[in-house]
Amino acid sequence: MRALPKTDHVTWVGSLGQRAPTFQRSDLHRVSERLRRVFQNETRDRNSGTSGPRLVEPVILPWHRSHIARALNGELLATQIRRVRSSRVRPVLLVTNPVSSLYLDHVDARRVVYLRLDDHPRLPGVDSALVADAEARLVARADACLATAPELALPGKRFVHLPQGVDVAHFGRASLEVPSERILGFFGAIAPWLDTALIEAAARALPDWTFEFVGPRMGEVRLPSLPNVVVRAPIPYADLPTLMSRWRASWIPFVLDELTRGVDPLKARESLAAGLPTLGTRMPALERLPQVSVVDSAAEVARALAGILKTDDPKARAHRRDAMRSESWDARAETLRKVALGVGG
Repeated sequence: MRALPKTDHVTWVGSLGQRAPTFQRSDLHRVSERLRRVFQNETRDRNSGTSGPRLVEPVILPWHRSHIARALNGELLATQIRRVRSSRVRPVLLVTNPVSSLYLDHVDARRVVYLRLDDHPRLPGVDSALVADAEARLVARADACLATAPELALPGKRFVHLPQGVDVAHFGRASLEVPSERILGFFGAIAPWLDTALIEAAARALPDWTFEFVGPRMGEVRLPSLPNVVVRAPIPYADLPTLMSRWRASWIPFVLDELTRGVDPLKARESLAAGLPTLGTRMPALERLPQVSVVDSAAEVARALAGILKTDDPKARAHRRDAMRSESWDARAETLRKVALGVGG
């Protein structure tokens, strides 16, 4: 979004929530906070300046199946979009959440662009039937559809492949010097899509390596309790290059299932832009990156790491970083403009 020109008048509609709240304490707290913000007419505004791409993180009621809530939510969303727009030009809406289709009739938009980031109906905890129906409406309504992986394309509409990008300058702050410690690192959500069986097998097979996981916990997932498996709290995005400078290699140990088949992990290109040797399970998006070593067993992890110890050096790290320069967010923005907005080269 930051790479788009100010004159494009694009507004990104953020998450609206895709599951019905329950009576669990955590859900009740989120609902009460949402209601407080609704009645106080509050929005989270990350926008700066008076023009250019804008971000709206909607403050709406979470009961998407209620006709009353839907009517109110449509007016709330339209009001919040008008609030962040400084121009009277009808905006282009960039939408990543299928549930937004329930409320778009309330918004006076020039174009609607759907960027599909996940197989939303398969995400844990969502109202699958509601999301699937809303997504079908969104695909029919959208003027253009894009997906971060070909596996995410839906029938009935042309989807353009728009892979994840990377901030090469930011991750280029990581040192190209090879550290002495043997740390295989992961950053991101410690969530159910991590292959805990593979992690445990690899950690047991390689006791001289430290397996470091940095990120927030999501859902019911337990990493193995082994001396060489270290779990650390999340750190700011700004500090990731420094963290990664300590690692001999990075890996993405995701399970292989219908959900991850369509995932294009941001962290793959970010790790490569940091210069790190990068390992990952046999996900289609990772197989499309020739710089990633595909590993699906502890033995394959061990072989890959043994090869890294022999061949990795500052020159190899610089080569990985250079390979990511064509994968920058600037390049992705040009594709988005050409396909979704009909402008650009």
